[in-house]
Amino acid sequence: MFGSARAVDFGGLTTVWFLSDGSLVDAANLPLSGTVFVGIATRPLSARAVTVLGPTGRVQGYKWDSRTWR
Repeated sequence: MFGSARAVDFGGLTTVWFLSDGSLVDAANLPLSGTVFVGIATRPLSARAVTVLGPTGRVQGYKWDSRTWR
């Protein structure tokens, strides 16, 4: 849902925190959503992504199927 061409995309921030209620926030304590992408460079079908919805801390995993994220 969130993301770009970078491996980790949280709006350019380098430090984020999970709070005790599960939410993900930036240095100003504002909710922050983003995505972490992982995979093996020579194997496109190994691509995986995990999105984090900042206000709730909900995480969702995705897998690349050569056409779309599922």
